[in-house]
Amino acid sequence: MKTVELEPLGIEPRERAALLWDTPSLIVGDAGERQWYKVLRLDLVRIGAQIEGDVVSAAAFVALAVLGDDSELADRRRKLRSHGRVGRIFDACLGTVFDLDDRDLGLERLRELAAFVQQISDGDLRARLQLRTASWARARGDLELQAELLDGAVQQTNGATRLGIVARRAAAGAGLPVAEDFNPFEATGTPDDPLLSLPWVKDLALEAAAGLAKQRLESQLRGEWDTTFSFGRTKLDDLEAAYLQAEWCGASGVLAAVERLMTSEVLGSPGKKHADALTRWALKTWTKQGGKHAFSAFQRFERSYGPAEAAETLDEIERDPEASWDRFIGAALGLWDLLTEERAAELLRTTVELLGSDREPPAVALVGNLFWRLPDVWTELATAAKEERRTWMLESLSPSMADAFTPELCRLIVEDGSSNPSVRYVVQIKEAGHVPEFAHELPYTDLLELLRWQGNSVPTEVVKHAVDRLLEISEEGLEEVEKGIVGFGPADTRRFLGDLAAYLPDVHAGAVANLIKVVRSNTVPARWQLGALEGLAALHHAGRLPQEARVELRGVRLVAGTEMFGEGLSDFVLQAARLRALSPDLNQEDVSWLAVCARSGEPRARILALDALSYGPETIGGTRAWTIVSGLFDPSDGVVRRALSALLRLGTVPNAISDVVAARLRDLYTGGTRLMRSEVVGLVRAVDGLGLDDLVDRARADPSWRVRHSAIAPLADRPSGSRGPADPVT
Repeated sequence: MKTVELEPLGIEPRERAALLWDTPSLIVGDAGERQWYKVLRLDLVRIGAQIEGDVVSAAAFVALAVLGDDSELADRRRKLRSHGRVGRIFDACLGTVFDLDDRDLGLERLRELAAFVQQISDGDLRARLQLRTASWARARGDLELQAELLDGAVQQTNGATRLGIVARRAAAGAGLPVAEDFNPFEATGTPDDPLLSLPWVKDLALEAAAGLAKQRLESQLRGEWDTTFSFGRTKLDDLEAAYLQAEWCGASGVLAAVERLMTSEVLGSPGKKHADALTRWALKTWTKQGGKHAFSAFQRFERSYGPAEAAETLDEIERDPEASWDRFIGAALGLWDLLTEERAAELLRTTVELLGSDREPPAVALVGNLFWRLPDVWTELATAAKEERRTWMLESLSPSMADAFTPELCRLIVEDGSSNPSVRYVVQIKEAGHVPEFAHELPYTDLLELLRWQGNSVPTEVVKHAVDRLLEISEEGLEEVEKGIVGFGPADTRRFLGDLAAYLPDVHAGAVANLIKVVRSNTVPARWQLGALEGLAALHHAGRLPQEARVELRGVRLVAGTEMFGEGLSDFVLQAARLRALSPDLNQEDVSWLAVCARSGEPRARILALDALSYGPETIGGTRAWTIVSGLFDPSDGVVRRALSALLRLGTVPNAISDVVAARLRDLYTGGTRLMRSEVVGLVRAVDGLGLDDLVDRARADPSWRVRHSAIAPLADRPSGSRGPADPVT
């Protein structure tokens, strides 16, 4: 770090108090100090004119311009910097905390700040500001500057003070050498330092969090017709004030805790509309901190993003030294289809280059989705890749993508003998129409995808071999449970057993008997029972479940088995799954029960009920149709999308409900996520008579590539989503 040769820099007590946010020193009644105090508390009441010549007042009014009307911000920053080195220190601090400059200029100002801090004659203040600036440098990816500043703070302090202990802990955490006998994890008996522990910031954050929890409870308890009003500062404002103060003080520990509280409030308060910039900050922070289900979060708040904002978010997460690569993948899964073509291609190149042999589901899902969008670019990268990386890319393909395989990609798959066999067979099927010799070691998922893509190309003996093996596994699992061994076996065995047996030309009696036996048992895990019912449903809908088996299934006394991992599968859910397996052999009582189930409190039960009715008897049209339509108004997006799939399966909308369906589809497109909009467009294109051609026109210009694709892609002869980008499991 270059140090400009200038006279040592003295800092006045008021300026020192403002820089360190030393509350006891600030609140002494001076107008300039009161201005600064109110700014950092986000109290935006105008508090008088700026005091000319007072650097603290000038800094306060820069912050006021940021938080209020920023039309004078540039001019106020120029005036602040005109106060010499102290003014430039304040300006660099404010520019960093409020993120006022672009990345390159911000890093330049940060290094300027570090140089001026080095000139401060007050050793205690210099060390504190070095610690703070080091925290900012780390957050912005300048690890070299962070190391220089931490080294300076260590040299300036000693281990007999709390400041010295904190400096050494920070240096050790950054991988810098400290004294050999220093243990960063050892408790210290050094006197407390309020400027490091920041009790007033913690108190403000705790009070704000408690107030927000109280507001949420009051919101749940108030009646449907109650109205509440709020004026002035909100509890979220108080929490934001605590965040601003923690950021200003460079207090990483306090800052992380307040960030978690703020992101939980912004992202977890349904019905509240926050500013797009605040929502984007919360999503970025949630992802960088390792929050789960990043894809779902970005999907929910996608309206806050355009192509530029999506690219900027990915760039920031990628640059962040504390954001791991898997977190970047989570964000990319939520934003890939909002990027421009050029930025999406760049994302694909970056992902392919850095992932190596990573076969984690989110990474595979991202590469697969980008394949759907950019098959030519994807093929070009695979062709140019080295052997190991090319093999990994080809292994990330699956039979469900076959319709998008380009001739060049087919050639590459044939030439690369190590690529996964199911994809090689897809190419053979596309070229020869059948597979003369087929490996029996294919994963069940790949075998199912091949069957769904072109079932008549797979030899019956291959399918039967897989069914027999799954039946053997399922029988072994039942025997272990009967012996008292906990059933930790694969959860999908029974579902795969039924799904694959449905493709056999004849009934597989062993599979049918085993699945009913699993359903009947209440000692097996409940997830096994649900999987067995799903397998029986596949058999019935394929005409492979005999009448006597359906009678036996209807007579089974359903009792949910054990819960191994808190699945929450109730008898109610299992009954809905049984009726789904029995449909369309439903009577009026069954349909009435499903209509009630479709409005139950369990989303999984509602989904199963809608599925059952979509296969239900044509003779019970009114209740069936209206219940499916009611699913379009469900509060859960998952249930709404299943109602859309049910209508697509029906293939028609009765005239009596067409107006209601059309109006609801228009609302879902206008306010729904991109997944929702995509499925709405698919339904509108597949079902005649809805009068919603304008939605398809709008979809062709939608911000999301996925929605644009659904408006122009060839219509599939099976439910939406089976021939396009998948919903990733993150």
